[in-house]
Amino acid sequence: STGLQNRRLGVRVPPALLESDSTTAETFPIRSHMVVTEPEGEDMFDEEVIEEDRPRRAHRERSEGKSAKRTGISQFLREVRDEMRQVAWPTRTELINYTAVVLTTLVIMISLIFLLNFLYGKFILFLFHK
Repeated sequence: STGLQNRRLGVRVPPALLESDSTTAETFPIRSHMVVTEPEGEDMFDEEVIEEDRPRRAHRERSEGKSAKRTGISQFLREVRDEMRQVAWPTRTELINYTAVVLTTLVIMISLIFLLNFLYGKFILFLFHK
């Protein structure tokens, strides 16, 4: 039923949309990582908890409490090194190609802007000399 679909979606649907067949569960599927709690009482959508909000709430609760112990410099550098190993670095050929594309685009754009600036300047001077 439509009321059940409202509960599954976790949103309030205007009455005009409830009469339409376009608000089916197939149209608005719930993502597998989102969990909507079952509502209690008449205000059924006021106390819903979505799984995506939990990390933010946990971070806020940690920041309001005692401060966490800071990571040491050696641990930080180790983690940086580990992350840099996961980067997909371009090959020499790819790097040369990408650089050529960027430089060519720069030359074209600089030339275009210079030409337009020059032509607009000439046009403005032409207008005011008469």
